[in-house]
Amino acid sequence: KYTEYLNQETLKRLKNLAGVIAVSTFYDGLPIQCIGDADFEHSAASAEDLLRKATKITRDLKIGSLDQIILETNDNKFIIAPCGDLHLCVFTTADAHLGLIRVVLKSIQSEISVENRD
Repeated sequence: KYTEYLNQETLKRLKNLAGVIAVSTFYDGLPIQCIGDADFEHSAASAEDLLRKATKITRDLKIGSLDQIILETNDNKFIIAPCGDLHLCVFTTADAHLGLIRVVLKSIQSEISVENRD
């Protein structure tokens, strides 16, 4: 059900934002949909590891459910956002406008949440 909302148009919505290099969805460490230039197999596996650790940390610290993970380096940013049963990964340049990207991610998460309730 979720893949119909996380389609190529949804991925393009993110990919077309300034500074976005690649966007993908993954499930259980495997890439499902990809757009852009990245090593999606390796990224999905690494993102799954990061997601599991972050989920454990949020549970252990009792700070609520995981909304987004942002990993920043001098050269790039890597964002992971849960969307139903899938997760979105967004790769950006270091100077990408993180606020705008996060707003679009939240919008996609909300759309999926609303559709899931119907």
